[in-house]
Amino acid sequence: KHNKQDREIPKEVINPKPEKSKNRKTKIIIAFFTMLALLLLGYFAIPKLFKSSGSIEKSIAVLPFRSLSNNSTQNYFSDGFMEELLNNLQKVKEFTVRSRADQYRNTTKTIESIGKEMNVKYLIKGVVDREEDSLKVWIKLIDAETNKLIWSNNYISEISIKQIFFLQTEIAKEIAGELKTFLSLEEILQIEKRPTEN
Repeated sequence: KHNKQDREIPKEVINPKPEKSKNRKTKIIIAFFTMLALLLLGYFAIPKLFKSSGSIEKSIAVLPFRSLSNNSTQNYFSDGFMEELLNNLQKVKEFTVRSRADQYRNTTKTIESIGKEMNVKYLIKGVVDREEDSLKVWIKLIDAETNKLIWSNNYISEISIKQIFFLQTEIAKEIAGELKTFLSLEEILQIEKRPTEN
């Protein structure tokens, strides 16, 4: 009798097994849904963070170009040159380009102030001088937060629609290069697409 009793397994020992199995399943389910929630959060939130930081880093405003002549015709020419450069920069997907900044044409505000007001990282300034058949353009790319000159260049070209168009596309490409921006074939074709001959 004693041997039989010793061999018998009490009911209390058998009962905990299903509870342990049940607890384990519950933990697995909770862990699964937690991981799923984290994956969904990462999928939707992380790209937005990268996109936001990228757009702030490469945000640009083009200030009205200054003409070295008081001739109203040349002023229109300077505005047209600036407008076309602005259009070319807007074709670069990595850039956040603000609309025309005409309110700063004759401003005495500092570069830092303009940058904050327009919420941009970089400002582009330009000077245009047109003399008979010759065109001279000076371009500056400035860090608006520190008022530090990032890049500058001057160009001399003959005044013809072909040469002016070439100059505008080259300036846009050089600015993209200075800001370490890779231009896709589609972007290059868009920049190099000739506007109406006006």
